[in-house]
Order: sequence, then structure tokens, then C-alpha cells
Amino acid sequence: MVDTVGLDLCLGLDLGKEFNHALGPTGQGKTVHDRRLPKTEPKLRELFEKLAGKFSAVLVVVDQVADIGALPIAAARASGCRIAVCPGCRCAAPPTSTPARPRPNAGKFGDRADCQAVRGS
Repeated sequence: MVDTVGLDLCLGLDLGKEFNHALGPTGQGKTVHDRRLPKTEPKLRELFEKLAGKFSAVLVVVDQVADIGALPIAAARASGCRIAVCPGCRCAAPPTSTPARPRPNAGKFGDRADCQAVRGS
């Protein structure tokens, strides 16, 4: 079980073969991050440190830990973020695609309910 007391931001990571995506809703429902993740450790740490600086308690939720999840998890931990593993979690990618913003995994994800469940809200 994940301790969500005092949590300010739940950042869900969708770790995929082509690219990684992050979605970060706050407890008030405002989305502060909804875009692809960088692929290098320095850029990942920069992102996580920026979010950890803005929000005092950040929970990074990943859908898988092996191989492709190792680098983002290590960068998040090094930046002071909490980590939660939620296999099959659907909180990390937006539910829709638009012509201007196609999402290859859009059909796989329903809504942000999984992240709300992890948050306990």
C-alpha cells in the first residue's frame, strides 16, 4: 500500500517501446504535466527535480519496473520523489487522440481513475 498522506502530485508514467509519457494531475484535478518524457537521465532528473521543487510531495507511479522502467525510476528516486508500482495501471497516458496530437496508446487507456485510486481520492 502506498502512503498518500500529504501528496501534492501524482505523476503517472506510461513506459512504452516507442516513447514514454507522463501525466501529472494534482489533488485538485489540475494537470501540471501531460507530455512525453525525456530519454536521458540528466533530462529526467531535471524534470523530476523541477516538479519536486514545485510540489513538496510527488508520487511517481509506473506501470512496469523491468528494463524500460529502470531509468525513470532511478531518476525519480534520486530527485526525492516517492515511487509506486501499479502493473497495468492506466493513469499515465491520456485517453484520447486528436489529429493534432496523435497518441499511439490512446485506445489502451480509459481515464485517470487509476491514478485517483493510487492517490486514495
